[in-house]
Amino acid sequence: MYGFPMFAGQGLKIGDQYREPVDPDRRGFDPIPHDLERLTAWVDSRLPGVSNQPEQVQTCLYTDTPDADFVVDRVPGAPQVVTVSACSGHGFKFAPIIGELVVGLLEASDAPARFRWERRTAVTS
Repeated sequence: MYGFPMFAGQGLKIGDQYREPVDPDRRGFDPIPHDLERLTAWVDSRLPGVSNQPEQVQTCLYTDTPDADFVVDRVPGAPQVVTVSACSGHGFKFAPIIGELVVGLLEASDAPARFRWERRTAVTS
């Protein structure tokens, strides 16, 4: 679960991350009652004095890798091509360091082992 202040408005954005794959063409858009109960309990336990009644409820999709980590590496067999997948639903906050990794790749250094393409293949196969 996570939460942070809303941009340009009052209130908080509270959410949860799921690790099961979702077919974007078959997903539902209505919130699941059990999920709302969990979010309400989370607000009650961590944010005393904050109303646990949502003003708005939405579902959304985001990209993710099987282990929720990034891919920042040269493409095998095409070293002139760099893949940057700073997704996993949380990549935006890592933009500065991901930019540094990309610059390093462009300057001929190796990607850190954690973000290498071959590691990703091992995770997904």
